[in-house]
Amino acid sequence: MDELGSSERGGGTAVPTACSGQLWPGTETMVGETVVEQIVAALARGESVSAVARAYVLDRKTVRALASPQAEQSKV
Repeated sequence: MDELGSSERGGGTAVPTACSGQLWPGTETMVGETVVEQIVAALARGESVSAVARAYVLDRKTVRALASPQAEQSKV
């Protein structure tokens, strides 16, 4: 944790934290590009959304959103 109260989580992205070391309410870390690629690959292999969400500690809605065709188009 640096002097401004942020810590690095997943992929080296600084995330604001409270003095207690907890995340600020309403803030969440972003899903890294490599994680998105792994999620899309897992779903392409036929793994269920629920299983992928559990494996990556994500909400099922997040996994479904990452797998949607619109999410793929926005990466281009």
